[in-house]
Amino acid sequence: MHDKPWLTPEQQIEHLERKGVAFKLMNRQEALSYLKHNNNYFRLRSYRCGFDKVVGGVNDGKYIGLDFAMLQDLSVIDYELRQVLLPMTIDIEHFAKVELFERLGRDSVDPYEIVEYYLRSKRGSQNDCMSGGSVTREIDSRLNSCYINGLISAYRETGYPVWVFTELITFGTFIDFWFAVSHYLHDVEFRKRAYELQAVKGLRNACAHNNCIINDLKSGKPRYNVSYDVRNAVTGLKLQDVNVKAKLSNERLQHIASTLYLHSTMASTGVRANKGKQLRRLVERMYRNESYYLRNDQIRTGFAFISGLINGWFVN
Repeated sequence: MHDKPWLTPEQQIEHLERKGVAFKLMNRQEALSYLKHNNNYFRLRSYRCGFDKVVGGVNDGKYIGLDFAMLQDLSVIDYELRQVLLPMTIDIEHFAKVELFERLGRDSVDPYEIVEYYLRSKRGSQNDCMSGGSVTREIDSRLNSCYINGLISAYRETGYPVWVFTELITFGTFIDFWFAVSHYLHDVEFRKRAYELQAVKGLRNACAHNNCIINDLKSGKPRYNVSYDVRNAVTGLKLQDVNVKAKLSNERLQHIASTLYLHSTMASTGVRANKGKQLRRLVERMYRNESYYLRNDQIRTGFAFISGLINGWFVN
């Protein structure tokens, strides 16, 4: 049975009121207009998860200290965050390729052989089902792309050198390739970077698919631990009023920390400086309505964690 009926904007307002959402900072008419023209109800209400509920009594289950304007504010901040972070993940992919090529060149690795080594390892592998087939078929499926069909056609029969191959594969396949290269080089330290890139990939996918990010900043039990280098770098910032261990137990904040750290250490000076300006503007936007969240520890400390990373790694 389907128990979630379609609600009109007017009914959405009524539903929020029944859940304890106030309309003092933004009145009902302004909220109604916002729901009709600026956002959809399902996404907007997801930010309510950062607020506690009353337990017991006549107001049982109603949200504490939640105004509609806060939902709207968090939605805008989340949008601005995605707008900054997505290009940063793309920067990291670019500089990861630079790092990979430098390492392969330093070790005089044959640029064709390393690709063939990887493709041989994938042929017939049970793990090669992520994209619905082999890596070769993944590349062939992009023959219709006007951006890379020329590259594919030029090297399809003769074999791909590594600098061409990495232009044709997805970020996920590139990370898988990095794992293979670390195995080829017998280098455990080099392999660690691939795990860090996986965290960046998680954030990149969320931003690219326009998923909400800051609607769940509570501590938890992540599937994976953040890398030692990232944890060490975050701890070294000595952030005030922030429990770093708790924040890094949230997988979303793990991804953000990994992305900010890798960008600050891998990107060129000019690229890093440019992103630093955008990030500092983001921090200003996060704290525009700081008074909204003074009594909300999850959001207040979540913002303090993100802004602390930015101020620590992108000050110049």
